[in-house]
Amino acid sequence: MEVCTSKKAESKERIIRNIREWMENNKFEGIRDKELDVSILIYVNKQRYAWQDVDNISKVVLDAISNDRKKTKSNYLIDDDRQVIRLLAYKLMREEIPGMDTDEVRLSFRVHNPSKQMVLVDSEYI
Repeated sequence: MEVCTSKKAESKERIIRNIREWMENNKFEGIRDKELDVSILIYVNKQRYAWQDVDNISKVVLDAISNDRKKTKSNYLIDDDRQVIRLLAYKLMREEIPGMDTDEVRLSFRVHNPSKQMVLVDSEYI
């Protein structure tokens, strides 16, 4: 999922909107009450790389995948972010796209299994 924006607040809203649209998938019904392992890859442009906080983006993503009880109908992956047992986040520098202020967030998850290690990224992304 790519997020193209020029304003910080707009970026947060666009991330949330894109994730919620993605979660309209009925296949998520079976995992909404499960404990999960979640990984987040954050690609940021060169100007933002030095000051973009991984924890802030992670919080935005976790809020976006959680049930929004303020809305009567909310697309969500988990009922509450307390269901996330392991969270791995990694910030990478993204190639510039001329004329765009472009960031990208990649989200992956699985049902938590304490006997499995969690590898954040494949070596091809490093």
